[in-house]
Formats: sequence, structure tokens, C-alpha cells
Amino acid sequence: GSPRAAYLIPAVYAAARIDPDRNVRSEALEVLGELAREQEPAREALRALSADEKADEPARARALALLDSAERALPATENAPGTDPESFAALLARAREAYGALAQGAGLMDGLRAAALAERTRALEAALEAGDAETAAVAAQRLERQMTPPAGFALALGALPERAPERFRAPLALQVRVRALWAASALAAAAAAGIGAAAIVAASAAASPIAAAALGTAAGAYALARLLAPHGRRSADVGYGPRAASADVPEWTVPAILTGLMERLGLPAERAPESGVYAPGSAAALGGYNAASFGPGLRPDSTVAVGEGWLRESESALRGLLAHEVGHLFHRDGFWAETWRRLGRLALGSFAALTLATVLGWTSWPLLLASGLALAASWALQLGYRRGIELRADLFGAWAAGSRAMRDFLRVARARVGDGASLDHPGLDAREANLPPR
Repeated sequence: GSPRAAYLIPAVYAAARIDPDRNVRSEALEVLGELAREQEPAREALRALSADEKADEPARARALALLDSAERALPATENAPGTDPESFAALLARAREAYGALAQGAGLMDGLRAAALAERTRALEAALEAGDAETAAVAAQRLERQMTPPAGFALALGALPERAPERFRAPLALQVRVRALWAASALAAAAAAGIGAAAIVAASAAASPIAAAALGTAAGAYALARLLAPHGRRSADVGYGPRAASADVPEWTVPAILTGLMERLGLPAERAPESGVYAPGSAAALGGYNAASFGPGLRPDSTVAVGEGWLRESESALRGLLAHEVGHLFHRDGFWAETWRRLGRLALGSFAALTLATVLGWTSWPLLLASGLALAASWALQLGYRRGIELRADLFGAWAAGSRAMRDFLRVARARVGDGASLDHPGLDAREANLPPR
């Protein structure tokens, strides 16, 4: 009945199935055997391993033996199904209905439960076809138990209460600072772009008002088109986008945790962003320990990508990392960063054009200085904004996944990549100090 079972069992199952170290696989099997005495999901995991054609024969046999031992230790079901044909038929109908509901689930646990339910349904059907009443009675009892998991499993799934993301509240001072910094940086970038454009249009008006009007209209249309262009996933732009998890990485890891976070936030699994793993050796992978979110918000056309190194760490650390990235998507940090980036590019282009016009003597140096100062101020303010949103995403992650998961994530990051302090990221010590105690 441990509340951590819903998170522990998939990790142990993955280790037992694909860990390259035979000793680790063997130890994971024994852990599943212990858990199987109390947890139905662990029995489902052993059942899946015993039928896994990719597993070696000794592992499959050991999984089957552990499963039999765990099932023999179970108490008899209080409401055992009847042994008449009508009772069997009713039980099979309920089992098929339950299987249909589980088959639509997106999580690993749903898949394991569906596979176990199908296997026990087939066992009962086979016993009925063979006319073996004793075997059918045992199969029916096991099927009934499968459809009514113990209270511990229900507790495990419901241990973390749902938290509607709209209820998240960062400290007021941090929220005000983040919004003020973004607004100030955007205004400074717009001012830098406006000064350059206005100076060039004014200079050209002296030679030809019509040409000046045409130039101003074209510049305005171009700026508007750039600002209003759809926001796509920048993963494709930067050249190291996510890829599907490779066969040697547990396929459940990232999408299953994302689905679990969506469930805890009270959001449908269909709204979860896509997930992927950085290509090994990419320039921005930080030795396999980078992570980023791309897209306009917490929606399925966004992406969360992690380095492969994180898949070798604890589930708690990975959960904290993914909760942090979900926090970025929930606050639409990528959208606002991209909006400022577009303003910054316009300002930089305007400053470059103004520099050329000033060198040619068409405009004055004070205007160039004013535009340059506004551009520099915009970049400086944006760096402060980025540091603020990292702290806010950490707080969201602690709120959604728990402070322990966030601290595990930050400690792993410190051990693997150092303090990580930069112009646009606070140091990991400062980020951990920013977290709530629990």
C-alpha cells in the first residue's frame, strides 16, 4: 500500500527487463517478487516479464516462479465468483468491459493491467472450453481479484492529489519581477527598433517624401509579419531536436511521467506535450544532461526533450526535471521568449541599418547612441527575466511533483554539470535555496 508504489514498480520493471547488468536484472526481479506479495501492479509486471519473448529463458522462468509464489500467498477473495455458467459469463463480460477501458489508457500501468486482464480472461475461457470446472473456478477467482485491485493500489494511484495548474501561485514579488522585466525588455527592444526606423525614414523624407512613406510602410509591414508569424517548435531551428527513445532506453520513462504529471494537474492525457530524447553527442546536450521545452504552451503540439543521461538517473530526479519543463510550458515561457527574440532581431536589424546610415552621414550619432543603449538595456533586462522564469519553473515543479523530486533533480544536475550559473540561469545552489522546504 505504499504511495510510492505507482512510481517504484515501473522503474523496477524496466530494470528487470532491459538493464545491461545481469545482476541488476536479477536483483530487480527479486524486488518485484517481494512487492508482488502486496501489490497487484508488481504481479502484473512479473506476468508481463514471464511472457516477454525478448527476455532470456531463466529470467522468464524466475518471473513465473515469483508470480506463482506471490499468488499462493494471497488470501482467498472474499466475494469469490460463482461456479455456474451464468456467473462465468457475467464475469467474462465485466472483464471484457474493463479491458476495453484499460486499453485506452496511455500509462504503463494501464498497459500492464490490460495485458494481465487479457491473460486471465483467456485462462478462464480455456478452462471453460476444456470443461475443467476446478481449473475454471481457480481462474475465475484470479480474474475477479484482477478486476478488484487491493486498497493499497488505489492508495498508490491516488496518493498525490490533483492540483489544477490554475491554482499555482508563485510568490507575488517573483511574479511582478518576471512580468515587469519582460515588459521592460520588450519596450526597450521596440524603442531601439523604432528609433532606428524613424531616423532612417526621416532622413529619406528629406530627399523624397513618397519614398519615405513607402519605406516606412514596408518596414512596418515586415515587422508586423515577423511578430505575428506562428510560433513553432524551435527544436527544428536549432538543429538538435528530440528523437524517439532508442530501444535500449525504457520507452515508458519520459511519456509515462509526463502523463502522470498531467493526471495530477487534473488535465487530460491528450493535452500532454510530445517527448523525445536528444541525439547523443549533440553540441547542446551537456554530456547527456540537457533538457528543454519547445512550443507555445502546455499542449500536444509542444515538445519536452531530455538528454539520455537523465534516463540513467533516479525516477524522482527525472520527475522533478520534467515538472520544471512543464512549468515553463504552463507559463508559456517559450512563447514570450520567442516574442521578445523577434523584437530583439528587429531591433538589431534596425540598429545595424542606423549604424550604416550614421556612417554615411544621413543620421546623427546621438540617435545611434540612443538606439544602442535601448538595445543593450533590452538584452540585460531579458537576462533578468530568464533567471526569474527558471526560479518560477522550479517552484511550479516543486508544487506539481514535490520538493523532494525537485531537490533530487537539482542535486543530480550539480553532480553531473556543476553549479550551472550563467547570465540567464541562476546557480543550482540559489535554485535549491528558492524551493519550499516540503
